[in-house]
Amino acid sequence: MSKTTYNYQTNSLGNRIETVEQYALQGASSGYAYNQITTNIYYDLNDTNSAAADKIKSIAQPDGQTVNYVYEYGSYTITDAASGDYNFTAGSGQAIRATLTHGIVTAPEGVADKTLQEITIQDPTGHDVIQETRVYNGATYDLARWKVNEYDAFGHLTATYHSDGTSISNYWSTCCGQE
Repeated sequence: MSKTTYNYQTNSLGNRIETVEQYALQGASSGYAYNQITTNIYYDLNDTNSAAADKIKSIAQPDGQTVNYVYEYGSYTITDAASGDYNFTAGSGQAIRATLTHGIVTAPEGVADKTLQEITIQDPTGHDVIQETRVYNGATYDLARWKVNEYDAFGHLTATYHSDGTSISNYWSTCCGQE
């Protein structure tokens, strides 16, 4: 049976750093070459004006893979849900755009034709309204697929549109729930 240790620190930027070390051998010491170390970094908890406050910033996994997260407030407008067209304006508004980039330690921006980037926009109530998956081409990220969700004034999911042309509609009555 091996052991796992947890180490918690805060860096000079106020980011919480959590290091999880899984020991490869019963008598191994910390830092042993075959131990599996995962490092999670969180945005500053005290940055209350940021959409990122106390959320995960990055994950470095033992196999060299990374996931980097960026969060920003803004406003969005869905211009055509059926075709996935929308506008997001960063800086003002209560919607949150989260961008997750899968990379590797030596290339956090990614590897051409292998790296995915996931973008999710949440409305002010926390509903996922737009989801995109993009593929890194070596310079930028090309859109691979998307999904748009629409909600009524009560927060009920009323429609979902997919990049493959399929859609689903839900109907809610005012008295009795989903029809």
